[in-house]
Amino acid sequence: VLAFILQVPVIIYIIYISHNKFDGKFYGLFILMSIAGIFSAVKNSSFLLLKSFNKYFYAIFIEYSISIFGKIISLFIFTIYGFYAFVLSILVWPIIAAIIALLILKNWFTLKDVFDYNLLKSNIGKTWKFGVSSFISYPQNSLDRLIISIFLPPNILGSFTIAKTISENLKILIKNFFSPMIQKLT
Repeated sequence: VLAFILQVPVIIYIIYISHNKFDGKFYGLFILMSIAGIFSAVKNSSFLLLKSFNKYFYAIFIEYSISIFGKIISLFIFTIYGFYAFVLSILVWPIIAAIIALLILKNWFTLKDVFDYNLLKSNIGKTWKFGVSSFISYPQNSLDRLIISIFLPPNILGSFTIAKTISENLKILIKNFFSPMIQKLT
Protein backbone atom coordinates (compact mmCIF):
# COMPACT_ATOMS: atom_id res chain seq x y z
CA VAL A 1 0.00 0.00 0.00
CA LEU A 2 2.78 2.39 0.97
CA ALA A 3 4.71 1.62 -2.21
CA PHE A 4 1.73 2.67 -4.30
CA ILE A 5 1.25 5.88 -2.29
CA LEU A 6 4.91 6.71 -2.83
CA GLN A 7 4.41 6.25 -6.58
CA VAL A 8 2.21 9.37 -6.83
CA PRO A 9 5.13 11.87 -7.00
CA VAL A 10 7.01 9.43 -9.24
CA ILE A 11 4.11 9.40 -11.71
CA ILE A 12 3.97 13.20 -11.65
CA TYR A 13 7.70 13.28 -12.39
CA ILE A 14 7.23 10.68 -15.16
CA ILE A 15 4.58 12.83 -16.82
CA TYR A 16 6.82 15.89 -16.59
CA ILE A 17 9.92 14.18 -17.98
CA SER A 18 8.03 12.30 -20.68
CA HIS A 19 6.36 15.42 -22.06
CA ASN A 20 9.11 17.99 -21.56
CA LYS A 21 12.24 15.99 -22.41
CA PHE A 22 11.04 13.17 -24.67
CA ASP A 23 7.94 14.62 -26.40
CA GLY A 24 5.67 12.09 -24.65
CA LYS A 25 7.29 9.10 -26.37
CA PHE A 26 8.44 7.02 -23.40
CA TYR A 27 5.55 7.37 -20.95
CA GLY A 28 4.79 3.62 -20.89
CA LEU A 29 8.44 2.72 -20.48
CA PHE A 30 8.79 5.11 -17.54
CA ILE A 31 5.71 3.58 -15.88
CA LEU A 32 7.28 0.11 -16.31
CA MET A 33 10.43 1.45 -14.67
CA SER A 34 8.48 2.69 -11.67
CA ILE A 35 6.78 -0.71 -11.33
CA ALA A 36 10.19 -2.39 -11.55
CA GLY A 37 11.27 -0.03 -8.77
CA ILE A 38 8.63 -1.52 -6.48
CA PHE A 39 9.93 -5.02 -7.22
CA SER A 40 13.48 -3.79 -6.65
CA ALA A 41 12.43 -2.55 -3.21
CA VAL A 42 10.88 -5.97 -2.50
CA LYS A 43 14.14 -7.59 -3.60
CA ASN A 44 16.21 -5.33 -1.35
CA SER A 45 13.90 -5.95 1.62
CA SER A 46 14.05 -9.69 1.00
CA PHE A 47 17.83 -9.46 0.81
CA LEU A 48 17.92 -7.92 4.29
CA LEU A 49 15.45 -10.49 5.62
CA LEU A 50 17.53 -13.35 4.23
CA LYS A 51 20.59 -11.92 5.98
CA SER A 52 18.63 -11.63 9.23
CA PHE A 53 17.59 -15.31 8.96
CA ASN A 54 21.27 -16.30 8.45
CA LYS A 55 20.63 -17.22 4.82
CA TYR A 56 23.74 -15.44 3.55
CA PHE A 57 24.27 -17.74 0.58
CA TYR A 58 20.79 -17.07 -0.76
CA ALA A 59 21.15 -13.35 -0.10
CA ILE A 60 24.42 -13.12 -1.99
CA PHE A 61 23.09 -15.39 -4.75
CA ILE A 62 20.14 -13.09 -5.31
CA GLU A 63 22.20 -9.93 -5.09
CA TYR A 64 24.97 -10.99 -7.46
CA SER A 65 23.62 -13.61 -9.80
CA ILE A 66 20.41 -11.79 -10.53
CA SER A 67 21.63 -8.21 -10.27
CA ILE A 68 25.11 -8.30 -11.76
CA PHE A 69 24.88 -11.31 -14.07
CA GLY A 70 21.43 -10.16 -15.13
CA LYS A 71 22.91 -6.88 -16.29
CA ILE A 72 25.64 -8.70 -18.19
CA ILE A 73 23.01 -10.88 -19.89
CA SER A 74 21.04 -7.72 -20.65
CA LEU A 75 24.10 -6.29 -22.42
CA PHE A 76 24.22 -9.38 -24.62
CA ILE A 77 20.51 -8.94 -25.31
CA PHE A 78 21.29 -5.35 -26.30
CA THR A 79 23.89 -6.44 -28.83
CA ILE A 80 21.51 -8.95 -30.41
CA TYR A 81 18.03 -7.35 -30.16
CA GLY A 82 18.66 -3.65 -29.57
CA PHE A 83 17.79 -0.95 -27.09
CA TYR A 84 14.15 -1.72 -26.28
CA ALA A 85 14.88 -5.40 -25.59
CA PHE A 86 17.74 -4.28 -23.35
CA VAL A 87 15.54 -1.92 -21.34
CA LEU A 88 12.80 -4.53 -20.97
CA SER A 89 15.32 -7.14 -19.82
CA ILE A 90 16.73 -4.69 -17.25
CA LEU A 91 13.17 -4.18 -15.98
CA VAL A 92 12.54 -7.92 -15.70
CA TRP A 93 15.54 -8.76 -13.49
CA PRO A 94 14.23 -7.09 -10.29
CA ILE A 95 10.92 -8.93 -10.77
CA ILE A 96 12.72 -12.28 -11.12
CA ALA A 97 14.90 -11.52 -8.09
CA ALA A 98 11.88 -10.52 -5.97
CA ILE A 99 10.01 -13.70 -6.92
CA ILE A 100 13.01 -15.91 -6.09
CA ALA A 101 13.54 -14.14 -2.77
CA LEU A 102 9.87 -14.43 -1.83
CA LEU A 103 9.89 -18.13 -2.71
CA ILE A 104 12.88 -18.64 -0.40
CA LEU A 105 11.19 -16.65 2.36
CA LYS A 106 7.74 -18.24 1.96
CA ASN A 107 8.18 -20.40 5.08
CA TRP A 108 8.47 -17.28 7.27
CA PHE A 109 5.48 -15.40 5.91
CA THR A 110 1.76 -15.89 5.82
CA LEU A 111 -0.89 -13.93 3.98
CA LYS A 112 -3.55 -14.93 6.49
CA ASP A 113 -3.92 -11.56 8.20
CA VAL A 114 -2.79 -9.27 5.39
CA PHE A 115 -6.29 -8.08 4.55
CA ASP A 116 -7.58 -7.83 8.12
CA TYR A 117 -8.74 -4.20 8.35
CA ASN A 118 -8.10 -3.76 12.10
CA LEU A 119 -4.61 -5.29 11.88
CA LEU A 120 -3.81 -3.20 8.80
CA LYS A 121 -5.01 -0.04 10.57
CA SER A 122 -2.91 -0.90 13.63
CA ASN A 123 0.21 -1.58 11.55
CA ILE A 124 -0.16 1.62 9.56
CA GLY A 125 -0.59 3.52 12.81
CA LYS A 126 2.66 2.05 14.11
CA THR A 127 4.70 2.39 10.93
CA TRP A 128 3.53 5.60 9.24
CA LYS A 129 6.69 7.39 10.40
CA PHE A 130 8.80 4.92 8.44
CA GLY A 131 6.69 5.67 5.37
CA VAL A 132 7.21 9.40 5.76
CA SER A 133 10.93 8.79 6.27
CA SER A 134 11.08 6.72 3.07
CA PHE A 135 9.14 9.39 1.23
CA ILE A 136 11.59 12.08 2.37
CA SER A 137 14.72 9.98 1.81
CA TYR A 138 13.87 9.18 -1.82
CA PRO A 139 14.40 12.75 -3.09
CA GLN A 140 17.45 13.09 -0.87
CA ASN A 141 19.06 9.97 -2.36
CA SER A 142 18.04 10.84 -5.92
CA LEU A 143 18.40 14.60 -5.83
CA ASP A 144 21.42 14.61 -8.13
CA ARG A 145 19.56 12.64 -10.83
CA LEU A 146 16.46 14.79 -10.37
CA ILE A 147 18.39 18.04 -10.87
CA ILE A 148 20.28 16.69 -13.89
CA SER A 149 17.07 15.37 -15.47
CA ILE A 150 15.31 18.72 -15.13
CA PHE A 151 18.07 21.11 -16.17
CA LEU A 152 20.29 19.15 -18.56
CA PRO A 153 19.64 17.23 -21.78
CA PRO A 154 18.84 13.49 -21.72
CA ASN A 155 22.27 12.42 -23.04
CA ILE A 156 24.02 13.90 -20.00
CA LEU A 157 21.47 12.25 -17.72
CA GLY A 158 22.16 8.91 -19.43
CA SER A 159 25.93 9.28 -19.00
CA PHE A 160 25.54 10.29 -15.38
CA THR A 161 23.15 7.40 -14.68
CA ILE A 162 25.57 4.86 -16.16
CA ALA A 163 28.43 6.22 -14.04
CA LYS A 164 26.25 6.30 -10.92
CA THR A 165 25.04 2.72 -11.53
CA ILE A 166 28.61 1.46 -11.88
CA SER A 167 29.53 3.28 -8.68
CA GLU A 168 26.54 1.84 -6.79
CA ASN A 169 27.28 -1.72 -7.99
CA LEU A 170 30.90 -1.44 -6.88
CA LYS A 171 29.70 -0.09 -3.53
CA ILE A 172 27.39 -3.12 -3.11
CA LEU A 173 30.23 -5.48 -4.00
CA ILE A 174 32.65 -3.90 -1.53
CA LYS A 175 30.03 -3.51 1.20
CA ASN A 176 29.06 -7.17 1.02
CA PHE A 177 32.64 -8.36 0.79
CA PHE A 178 33.61 -6.48 3.95
CA SER A 179 30.35 -7.20 5.77
CA PRO A 180 31.10 -8.32 9.35
CA MET A 181 28.25 -10.84 9.14
CA ILE A 182 29.77 -12.62 6.16
CA GLN A 183 33.29 -12.48 7.61
CA LYS A 184 31.92 -14.23 10.69
CA LEU A 185 31.23 -17.29 8.54
CA THR A 186 34.84 -17.76 7.41
